[in-house]
Amino acid sequence: MAFAIRATQRVLRRTGSNAATDVAPPTTALGDWYVNLLHIGNTQLVLCTSERSLLSVVLPARRLKMELHPRLCAAVGELLLHLKVPNNQITRELAEMEAATLTRTANRSVLGSMNDFAILIEAAFRVRPPSSLGALSVELAGVPCSPLRPGQDLGFPDRVARRLLGAVDSAAG
Repeated sequence: MAFAIRATQRVLRRTGSNAATDVAPPTTALGDWYVNLLHIGNTQLVLCTSERSLLSVVLPARRLKMELHPRLCAAVGELLLHLKVPNNQITRELAEMEAATLTRTANRSVLGSMNDFAILIEAAFRVRPPSSLGALSVELAGVPCSPLRPGQDLGFPDRVARRLLGAVDSAAG
């Protein structure tokens, strides 16, 4: 029961934490979570993105050192609930997320997708600030993304996440 929180240098500096060097493969269906700090005007946010699905949650950047892991888990649970993932699958994923190791990023494709999400988040704040960060996370879940592995089709994070979690996706065409 474990996964890695793969933080950018900005996040590692902000938390004052050292990155672990020995990281076990994730036991979670959604894989490791990548974390980056965003500055949008006077607002500081944290973008967290699943390595396997590109499902993303946006969190306030306050108290990262103490609260990043529990707030990430809570936000993932809320987003999965909103995406109508069955409760037993949400419970199983959150149980697997119980233990986390903070380490460095390792997948440049995920970081590239996160850069695209950051542009979308900044545009959303300029045009029409989201009603909540949870609503913003729901919007990001429906953004088409390039595949992370050759041979995959264009994916939508919400659909990929549901498939990885074993949920039947009736919305997919």
